Amino acid sequence: MIRALRRLVGAVGLTLVAACAAGTQEYGKVELLRDSWGIPHVFSDTDRGAMYGLGYATAQERGFQMTYGLRIMQGRLAEVIGARQKGGRRETALDNDRKMRTFGWASAASRIAANLDPATRESLEAYCEGVNSSFAAQHE
Repeated sequence: MIRALRRLVGAVGLTLVAACAAGTQEYGKVELLRDSWGIPHVFSDTDRGAMYGLGYATAQERGFQMTYGLRIMQGRLAEVIGARQKGGRRETALDNDRKMRTFGWASAASRIAANLDPATRESLEAYCEGVNSSFAAQHE
């Protein structure tokens, strides 16, 4: 299947220029290849491996956005940027943090995650491990 996908990618005029991802025994072989435009293509022997590779690629491209969005939803943005105003609005980051904690998005997400079926949970955990591996590799 991986060979067929590589042929398909090559057939549409993409040149695979870089390989950067790892495989472990629990994920099988995982390849993250970037084409000449920098677009990531994930190849894996397993679904979990594909989710790991997707998380890895997403963190490489959108790590700051992911961290920023997480802090907003958790009501923890002011810890990083202080109580300053956001944009041209009167609301500060601290006001937003209070609102987000009142809404309870983070605790609601935790409750939902606790009730996921095992297959979905495994896929999401593999994605998260890919994100964490990417962050760790960036800080080495």
